[in-house]
Amino acid sequence: AACDACFQIAPVTLFLGHLTDAPNRAIPRFPETMVPAVRERIRAAIAASRTRIGYAGAARGGDLLFLECLHEVGAETQIVLALEKDAFRAASVDTPAAPAWAESFETVLTQATAVRVANRHSSHADGVAFDYATRQLIGLARLRARQLDTEVRAIVLWDGRPGDGSGGTAW
Repeated sequence: AACDACFQIAPVTLFLGHLTDAPNRAIPRFPETMVPAVRERIRAAIAASRTRIGYAGAARGGDLLFLECLHEVGAETQIVLALEKDAFRAASVDTPAAPAWAESFETVLTQATAVRVANRHSSHADGVAFDYATRQLIGLARLRARQLDTEVRAIVLWDGRPGDGSGGTAW
């Protein structure tokens, strides 16, 4: 019993969070100016939880920040894309307001332990596709935690309001 703490396996961490705002977003939610502060909060949450295995999508904003921060600490990164790579990138990464997200996307995919595509049968970026990917993400994280006899923890970047459609952070 005295040694149990020495051999505890860190939790499996699941990340869900908002994309940075599209240029035409009427009510700001996650403007690009918030990226440095959000990165630091994610970095601190990873350190506090001792995360060494993380599951996330790879959308611009919170997902990519989480995956980059995991890589900094040498953690395993498991990615679930809602659509095939190019369709996902067009729907959830590319934005003329911040072209650096595209480079980040390519980098985290290259560095990832595993990349899964939830839906290989459609390139239609609708709420159903993203809802399905979120369900897979949660399920995979729970299975991995069960295999390791540890818990799942979530880091969520959310403004507390309903999202713009199904399959988002408020899911």
